[in-house]
Amino acid sequence: MEFLNFEKLDLENNFIEVLLDGMFPQGFYVESDFDYDEEELEPNVLGATNITFWDFKILNVESDLITFNDRETKKLKQIIEFKLIDSLSDYLNNN
Repeated sequence: MEFLNFEKLDLENNFIEVLLDGMFPQGFYVESDFDYDEEELEPNVLGATNITFWDFKILNVESDLITFNDRETKKLKQIIEFKLIDSLSDYLNNN
C-alpha cells in the first residue's frame, strides 16, 4: 500500500480523505475524523502527537465501503498517520 495524496485535509474540522494505491487497480480512499495533541518539539517548533482516528472508513473508487483484516487496517492507519503528522506540523508552525 502506498500513500498517493490527500484528497481533502480539513484541519479546522479534523477530517481527512486520502487516496492510496496497492490493493485495487484504481486505488482506494480512506475517510476519517481525527484528533491530535500539539507538542513543542523544540523551542518555537510545534509538532502533532497522539493522533487518533475515529469513524475510519475504507472506500473503493465507487464509494462502496470495504473492509480489510485488522492487520491491514492498522497498517493503513500508520501510513496515513505518518503523512498526517508532517502536514499537521507544517500547519501548526505556519499559522
